[in-house]
This record gives sequence, structure tokens and C-alpha cells, in this order.
Amino acid sequence: NRKWYEGEWPGPIQLVVCVSDEFQDPVKKCGPYNLGIGSFGDDLILQRARQVMKVVVAKTGEVHLLDPLKGALETQCPEQIWVRPDEDPPYTNPGPSVTDKQINDYATSLSTGPVK
Repeated sequence: NRKWYEGEWPGPIQLVVCVSDEFQDPVKKCGPYNLGIGSFGDDLILQRARQVMKVVVAKTGEVHLLDPLKGALETQCPEQIWVRPDEDPPYTNPGPSVTDKQINDYATSLSTGPVK
């Protein structure tokens, strides 16, 4: 948060929010697709991004794992896919990442709750 780095934070820290690396979960299979010269490729797996948030209460060290935030869900199978000759199946199509706005909005909703 820009306010933290610039020393403009309005009060003591009550929560620390940690966001995991992004994971991609399979949501749908598409295909098979014609890869040319009469061959058909394996299914394409559409994926959806997921990130887990961990919230730590600064005063007590109490840890809360929250339901993961998820990126946009795209379920429309493409009409065509392009694969490199050296690419091996299964083919995947990663979904859009969880946005900074999603993370910030969720963290803000937690930080405006009652102080315990």
C-alpha cells in the first residue's frame, strides 16, 4: 500500500494480509481439435486462477485462512487452438489472474470490521 511505504498510514496495523502464489484450477475440457494432416489433438483444458489469502491479526498472531479469490471464469471453448510442435498434451488455457482490485477490496472489507 502506497500509504504504508510513504509513512502516511493513519493508525496502528491490525491485520496483515498475505496472498499466495497464483494457482490454475481446471474447469472445463474442450475438443478434441484437428491439429492438421488428419491428426486430432487431446482436449484443451480451460483453467481458472485462484489465490489463497491468509490474514494475521497483528496483536495476537492469530492466523485466518480465507476462501480463495478466483479470477474471471471463461467457459467458452475456442474454435481453434494453436500448439507448438514441441508442445505435449495436455494443452491448457490459463484463465485471467485475480486482480489487484479484488485483493484490495477484500482486504479493505476485512479491515473495516469491528476491532477484537
